[in-house]
Amino acid sequence: MTDSMCHDELVQAIQFILENLDDTRKVVRHAYAIRRDLVNLAIMGEISENDFYRISSVLTPQSRSAIWQNYFIKTHDGQKIKAARNQGDFEKNGVFYEYKASGFNEDNVVHIVQIRLWQNCDYVVQSISDDGAITFILEHEEMRWETEMVPATVAHGTQQVTEGSKHVELRMAFRREFDTWNRWVDQYTNRALK
Repeated sequence: MTDSMCHDELVQAIQFILENLDDTRKVVRHAYAIRRDLVNLAIMGEISENDFYRISSVLTPQSRSAIWQNYFIKTHDGQKIKAARNQGDFEKNGVFYEYKASGFNEDNVVHIVQIRLWQNCDYVVQSISDDGAITFILEHEEMRWETEMVPATVAHGTQQVTEGSKHVELRMAFRREFDTWNRWVDQYTNRALK
């Protein structure tokens, strides 16, 4: 039993899940069936941006992140680049960007993973919820500074394994509506891509 739930709440939660499991599976199955069309439906205005994020939020984090990235690139006239270039995810006006998205979660935390500071690119970080997306745009050196301030930790492997490597992927997390969140909103929103 979890610390956060008493026995009665746990029993109610289990009962709710079991009663709604088939409907949940139907929703997920339908979302997967239309996932390739979601970006174009939102761009063409057939569904709202909020509905785009709400529908895609039921997909796995890897699936929805790719969809959110494609939506952002298309709506900002960027050009997707090949991973082999090792310069981020897309380019606009000669500037390269790495795209990171953090979807809504119960802990209300923004998770940024696989930060590759060796890449020569700026960063687009989106915090996405049912209300839409908050977009942060950071220059490369600003992200480097944030990995020290927040701070970031190694995303994969142990410190012993990664020690001395120039290509260590980092991760960092911070709670929405707390000091780091408020500082990011003040410093990195209301910016346009270069």
